[in-house]
Amino acid sequence: METDLKPTVLRLEEGGVTFPGAEGRKPEFVPAGKGETVAGLLRRLIERGRIVTGEGCAVAVDTPRCVLVPVEAFGPGMERGYMEVNRIHCSADEMVVASSPAAGIVALTVAPREAVECLRGMCGGVEFTSPLLAELTHPGRQGVGVLLTRRYAYVTALSPEPLYAEAVPRDPAAGMLYCVGRAGECLGDGFTVSLSGIGAASAAKLFRKYYKKVRFDAHY
Repeated sequence: METDLKPTVLRLEEGGVTFPGAEGRKPEFVPAGKGETVAGLLRRLIERGRIVTGEGCAVAVDTPRCVLVPVEAFGPGMERGYMEVNRIHCSADEMVVASSPAAGIVALTVAPREAVECLRGMCGGVEFTSPLLAELTHPGRQGVGVLLTRRYAYVTALSPEPLYAEAVPRDPAAGMLYCVGRAGECLGDGFTVSLSGIGAASAAKLFRKYYKKVRFDAHY
């Protein structure tokens, strides 16, 4: 059964966790301590009440190791097959998590196994997703969308149906710009680049050197 994405309450990142900003404040990145795993950090945050248990949790996994699959082509147990076809391999310490369908798409994402098991064991129902799917299903979005996290740029093209989706490192900027150019080719001339996330305002200055229509906002 298709559902809308739940509001993201935390983003699972390499070396830490980011909480969305509230009431216009910036997102807060909480790093793992020296020698501490992300799962250990999650347990510490749960013990301190930063993550509420028993009420479920929505988690975006910040990684380009993600595959988007049409819901009609996906079924239980197919996760690893899709990842292998796309040459994305998991180590013994990793696993693939599947999102709920949104806009007819399921996001398959590689995540740390211990962190996933920690969240599922302590928080009850956990909804995993990818920032790429969140950007692809952003309400009212048309043109090229770029969602920026600390490490990655999630680039999509909508018209308004999905035409393009790719996640790339945001540094160096040349790779991000190239990806936006490829997304723009799906739309033709006159498309708008909509930037959001961490550092969107400063990134807009760079993008305006190459594209005429650039806007930004601060949604998480």
